Amino acid sequence: MLTKRVPVDSVSLSSILGVCAKGERDIGLCHGLSCNAQGKQMHTMSIKLGFDRDLHLCNSLLDMYAKIGDMDSAEMVFVNLNKHSNVSWNIMIAGYGNRCNSEKAAEYLHRMQCDGYEPDDVTYINMLTACVKSGWGFYNQIADHREAIELFRKMQFQCQHPDRTTLAIILSSCAELRLLEVGKEVHAAAQKFGFYDDVYVASSLINMYSKCGKMELCEHVFSKLPELDIVCWNSMLTGFSINALEQDALSLFKQMRSLGFYPSEFSFATIVSSCAKISSLFQGQL
Repeated sequence: MLTKRVPVDSVSLSSILGVCAKGERDIGLCHGLSCNAQGKQMHTMSIKLGFDRDLHLCNSLLDMYAKIGDMDSAEMVFVNLNKHSNVSWNIMIAGYGNRCNSEKAAEYLHRMQCDGYEPDDVTYINMLTACVKSGWGFYNQIADHREAIELFRKMQFQCQHPDRTTLAIILSSCAELRLLEVGKEVHAAAQKFGFYDDVYVASSLINMYSKCGKMELCEHVFSKLPELDIVCWNSMLTGFSINALEQDALSLFKQMRSLGFYPSEFSFATIVSSCAKISSLFQGQL
């Protein structure tokens, strides 16, 4: 287009920025230049052509910089926008989430609300994802599990389907707050959206039910899984241990070994603790 002097508009530039946003891992080098360098060239061209106030194009720039991890440049574009949209805020929240900076993502969520923008389902997903990538992130750092649960309910209200990560986060919050009834609601949502045999969600359910003192429900979840992994076994062992069911923990440990599962360090630590609680030197030595 440039060689033939065809006029370039904001749609053309947005399309090319979308390609640059994919990064070298997906599409390789762009004519000898990195996608980052090509993206910056497109940014310069957009300014020269007078599109620096075009919201759609600026959102494409934000997305490009956020996806290649250049949040300093994304900040520069964001600050210079004369107006924002929900898309602008969501891109920044997602960008910081992908950089494992949940505090910065939460800061943008707060600023978004203070500026009168209403978070949507994408906002909630991006914020929860930021929490997970930061090692449970902002909400768990300040023990604000109730706000995480509220975000989940807003997602449901807006008919946004949760993924396995979202379900695990909320179940963790339910476990910490001992919110059995809310946990059961999340369990129902997990089944509704097809996660009834997902071992990742199952281990979170077992953790939640065990902390609520409902080991019979843990065993129900455990028994319904078509395949087991060491995480699920460990979740059950921990559940028996925290509910003072040491003999059940020992029986489960033997069952795990008999089925060919090799215990992890966590498995051994949990079962040795159970042996100590019942003063069973013989079992501990085995």
